[in-house]
Amino acid sequence: MPVSVLTHHILQLLCVSVLLSYTLLQVVIFYRLVICEEVLNLLFVAAENTCSLSVKIGLDRLQLLVIVISHLTELTLHSHDQGVNILRHLLDSLDIVAVLLIDLLFELFNELLLVRDDLGAGGFLRFDVLG
Repeated sequence: MPVSVLTHHILQLLCVSVLLSYTLLQVVIFYRLVICEEVLNLLFVAAENTCSLSVKIGLDRLQLLVIVISHLTELTLHSHDQGVNILRHLLDSLDIVAVLLIDLLFELFNELLLVRDDLGAGGFLRFDVLG
């Protein structure tokens, strides 16, 4: 029994660490997108000084696209964080279910032992000494 509980906790920690590492990867991607946004902002300032109005409109659209992508990445990170919290709560409730299941198995085993003992004792009660 201690090995299965230990295995359960190891699997629980493994699942949480995989989810956290995925979230950390998303954070790195997010920061890279923010850096790209800043670099593009510097390029946009230089381009605005030298380009015509039509080029400026295209660059503004590109800047808007970069901003939208970085905000979508931030929202994705938030949803992954919420997913980790939900999984943590589910794994906590699985501990309770496992303990209750093991307790039920012990109760059933004890019940089987009591029935076996009752059947064995019943044979002696039906034995007729005088007859």
